[in-house]
This record gives sequence, C-alpha cells and structure tokens, in this order.
Amino acid sequence: MHEWKLASTPLYQYDLFPESDAGSGLGFRKNVAKSAWYNIDPLFDFRSELLPPNITPDELSNHFVRKVYRTEVWPYLGIPIGERDPALILNMVFYPDVRGPYNYDAAPTAFSSGLAADGTLLDPASRWGGVTCNIEDHISQLKNSDNPDNWTLDFILMDPFVYEPNHSGGDMYIQLGLISEDILRDGRTSAESGLPTTSIVTDIDSTIWGRVPNAAFSPPDFNNNSATRPFQDVGLDGLNNDDERLFFQDNFLQVIASLYGNSSEAYQLAYEDVSADDFQYFRSTEYDYNNGSILERYRRFNGMDGNSPTVEQTNESYPVAASQRPDREDFSQAGMLQQTEKYFQYKISLRPDDLVYNQNYIIDIQEARNIPLPNGYSGESRWYYFSIPIQSPDRAIIGGAPSVEDYRFIRLIYKNFEQTIVCRFAAFQIVVDDESRPVFDFTGSPDPMP
Repeated sequence: MHEWKLASTPLYQYDLFPESDAGSGLGFRKNVAKSAWYNIDPLFDFRSELLPPNITPDELSNHFVRKVYRTEVWPYLGIPIGERDPALILNMVFYPDVRGPYNYDAAPTAFSSGLAADGTLLDPASRWGGVTCNIEDHISQLKNSDNPDNWTLDFILMDPFVYEPNHSGGDMYIQLGLISEDILRDGRTSAESGLPTTSIVTDIDSTIWGRVPNAAFSPPDFNNNSATRPFQDVGLDGLNNDDERLFFQDNFLQVIASLYGNSSEAYQLAYEDVSADDFQYFRSTEYDYNNGSILERYRRFNGMDGNSPTVEQTNESYPVAASQRPDREDFSQAGMLQQTEKYFQYKISLRPDDLVYNQNYIIDIQEARNIPLPNGYSGESRWYYFSIPIQSPDRAIIGGAPSVEDYRFIRLIYKNFEQTIVCRFAAFQIVVDDESRPVFDFTGSPDPMP
C-alpha cells in the first residue's frame, strides 16, 4: 500500500501560503485545516457480521461511502456477469473550517484569520489541507526510461458535487518532485520512537512545537516494552494532551480564553485536543453509542496521538490501532530529513462548472446508471477521468525544475474551499504515456488499476 502522510506547508508560494515566510514561527501551520484520508474497511459492507448496528442500508447507499465495483468505473473490463469485483477507493475529505493538526491559530495574525467563538476557523477559503506520498521506490525502477517527461498523472474522481450542484468548490494542486518532510518547521526530525519511554523526560530537546529527540537518528520502531507505548505514541509534537495544555497555555489556550472565555466552545474544543492530533479508530463503542456515521468515524482516523495502542491499552474486544509503526517526519526513512522544495505544480479546478469534458485535464466522463444499492433502490454516478501531462505547459515550476531523479514525492493540496468536499478516487496513477500503462497506483491498491 502506498501510504499518504500529513503534508508540510508548501514553500516559495507566498501568494497562496503567506505563512511559509521564513520568520512565521508557529504561523507556519496556522492556516492548516483538517483533512481525512482512508480506504473504507470491508466491515462496512451490507452483509458484514461486524457492521455497526447504527449503519443503515440508506447510509450504505450514500455515494460518499458506498461500495464501488470496478465495472462501474471501467465498464469495458468484461468481468463475467455475477462476478462483482470491488474497486479500492481512496477517500479524501477536506474540512476547511476545522482546525488541522498542529494549527495553533487563535487571534488573527498577519498570516491567518483566527478562530470563531464556536471553534471553527474563520475565512475557510484562506485555509488549506493536504497529504504527501513517497514514490521514489517506484520511480527508481524507471529512471532509464527514454521519455520520462512523456508520463502523465492520471486520476479518476467520483463527482464530488452529486448532492450539492451549487457547491462553491475550490482548487486541488498536485505537486511532483522534492517535497519537504519538515512538517513542524524547525530543521529537526520529530520521531515518536526517539521519545522517552517513561514519565521522566530525558534525552530530548525543545522547539517551539514541543519535544524532539536529541539523537541524530531515532530507531525505526517503538520500544519493545508495551508499557512504554503511552509515552512515545503522542504525535509529532512529542507531547501528550496534558503536556500540550501546559506547553501551549500562554500562546494558544490563554489567547482563546481572552477572546471568548474559558466556557466558550472554542476554548473547550482546543483544551480537549490542543494540537488537534488525537486519533480515534473507526470502530469503537463510543461511535456505536453516539450513532457515528461512516464519514464521522474516519474524521480522526489520521490523528497521530494514540494511533498505535497496544492490546493492553484498549477496552475493546478487537484491535484499534491504525499502525504499529511510530510516526516521524522522515517518513521516507532515508535517515535525513528532506527539507528541499523543488517540484512541478498542476492546478485542477474542483468546481461544478469546471468539470467539463476536454477542459481542466478531463479526457473522459463515465456515466454509471442503474447501480444496485443496499437500500433496494438504483443509483447513478459520474466519474471524471483526468490525465495531466508532466510536461503540461500550464504547470508551475516551484523552487526550480525537478529532474526525474527528483520525482520522489507527490503532494496533494486543497485550497480556496469554503465548504467541506469529499473526493473519492478510483485510481491515482503515474502512467507511461507511450505504453499506455500505469507505472503504479496510489489509491491504496497493491497493484495498478486497469
């Protein structure tokens, strides 16, 4: 599986990301809004014995969470009648008015608009969210290609406006090349596995973002003793929730209190999860009790604080970890924090009026009709096929033109949205154009799509 990780703030584009200025300090992440990205677990199947009791056939028929079969997207596959082969869908949801991880925006600044009394981000269109994927293992196998710049970036997107044709939309930016892994910009490598294994804090340094290991390189895995996990599995800031409240008391919590008071919703939400990095597994007694929808169940799935609990840490009868590997900024595990930014950038308008054939990189539109749904009705969907030439004349060159050896990362950025958007990708590929075949697919599928 090609793993997407939390994106760092793009550099060198001060018109789009003014907070990336070298002297912005904590402002570096003050425009980050919440993103969620995931493959929906098979337990959310109409016939699954593990299906949570509150998930109804009507919800399972919702286009934003329903199962998609490959013949809906690729009707030419010729799969025999009766064989329903599900597609693995990469789901990405952007919440532009919800504070994202390590965003300590409270009062308006030169870079950001601050929080509202209810805890939402003011001026959501000025916010952004995104993810990064390391692709160098795949690209390294293709460096001898005769025409690397004839490749295309291809993706297939379900209509994100199926329920809201008047959605205001926004822009999606795809960036290919060298991308910084320094999410909490300080030139240091945040790594959970390098944190103390007890409540006694030793061998760490402090930055404006929290705690970082003082060793040059941290082990790739957690300490073997499961009793140490709560002290290390705390996210990139190196702080558990209590420590976050102390660390960011003066420059965040107290600012909110002075604006709206300690009893305000803004303060209570911030106090509960100061760094907005808490994890919650999609399957839980809490979600069952509160009738959590499928979208709600994945809203905190990408949090890094508490996303690797041991069996001893949970009261559930099933595992509730997203991963057993520690989170770190050097997620390519090259042993050196990648801080250079040099990439091609492609802008796609995700607005209802711009999803038009032969424009906006759209090369085909698939209309799927009479889709059988779990609630007994039939549905319709539309899939947009995008193909972006790497040598597109519309691309922007940021930080210098990357060579094929620099094609190490892809970063996906959502910007200029005023409303939540749900994007479902049936494929997200790099394609060798002269051979018309995918090099690899990073929807989460182990193999390229057709």
